[in-house]
Amino acid sequence: MTTSGPDNPYEPMPPAPPVHPEPASPGKDRPKMVSIAFWLWIAVSVLLLISLIGALSIDRGAVEDALREANTGIGDDQLGQAADVFLAVAIALPAIFLVAFLGCAFPMRAGRNWARIVLTVFGGLLILLTLLGTASANAGVTFVIIAFVAAAIVTMYLRDSNDYFKGQRRTY
Repeated sequence: MTTSGPDNPYEPMPPAPPVHPEPASPGKDRPKMVSIAFWLWIAVSVLLLISLIGALSIDRGAVEDALREANTGIGDDQLGQAADVFLAVAIALPAIFLVAFLGCAFPMRAGRNWARIVLTVFGGLLILLTLLGTASANAGVTFVIIAFVAAAIVTMYLRDSNDYFKGQRRTY
């Protein structure tokens, strides 16, 4: 290393600034509303897991009987296929939403705006499907899911939350 002095008239070059700013430490300056939204998404995920476990325990014969009693106009030869479709949807929907919510809740808590957008879209879709009656048959669970999802979406877009997400964006 060279230094300035009588043998070297030039000053050494200062160190280069960091290329990317250091990300904020986890939890630092995270608004309370973002943390609340995170825990609401976790609670919704738990409810979806319970719904998924319930769907896995549905008896195919009971579904066929329910379809027969509902006078759906489905012939006896097609009741098995209709029951299979019902069970596939009853298992797939909670599983898809569960994966989406758990997969995006942690990045959202870390300030990733894309995760907030995905949660908003999937949350809105879950509310719509729940209101249409395709996602849950239990009225109490339906109300809790709608309330938690709506509250999570709202808290992600409050002023402090918006500022947090804007502040977490990096420029490359």
